Amino acid sequence: PPVVIDTQVLASECEAGRYPTITSFSGDHDDKCTLCHKPEEDDDAPLLECDFCKNSVHQVCLNKAMLRKEPPIVTRESEPHDSQLCHECLTTCLNRRARAETRRIKKWHYELQKAGLENIPAAAGLTEEVNLNIGDDNDDTQTNQKEDAPTYQACPTGGPGGLICCSYCNASYSRLLSNTAKEMEAQSIARKGQEVSEILELLADAKKRLLVATDLSRSNDERRSLLKNNEG
Repeated sequence: PPVVIDTQVLASECEAGRYPTITSFSGDHDDKCTLCHKPEEDDDAPLLECDFCKNSVHQVCLNKAMLRKEPPIVTRESEPHDSQLCHECLTTCLNRRARAETRRIKKWHYELQKAGLENIPAAAGLTEEVNLNIGDDNDDTQTNQKEDAPTYQACPTGGPGGLICCSYCNASYSRLLSNTAKEMEAQSIARKGQEVSEILELLADAKKRLLVATDLSRSNDERRSLLKNNEG
């Protein structure tokens, strides 16, 4: 299914410095669409100038280019006052987001391995919540899941193990679930902390913009006051 992307969120991340190589562009833009190589035809098909590079694109051309991605990407159409991103900058941001998510999953997997929880038993019901298979191959994923084995010790009396076997297995399995829950909680807290950090960066950037706008407004008021005095 298509992935819906709000370009304004990506633009805010770029402006906040999340992607160091993508910065605001202040030069001259192309006078033709980078994708179809046609100029602006009319008001219904204006050229959108990317705020982060020299590319200019028609909204229709941008939509078609992003829909050809795998998976297809649907972008929210920009308003005239919105920040604009071309297909190249959008792709760069999304690729870096994906790499960051891959690193996060690998780190999570590594932490589980250190805790001895790399193979979560199917009975724990956590395989859908925690994706420990980083590869993209569905066949490999199914094979790994079949080969998964419990990490708790075998029942000393030869039973099947788990919560309903004996007191020893009950305690062993309970410890496993408790440790798994702690790891998941730690990962959730780390993710929320990252989100808060990003929000604080956006707020700091908004504060800077507000200060600039306030200074500009104050300067304009002073100019108007001088003009009014000169006219009087």
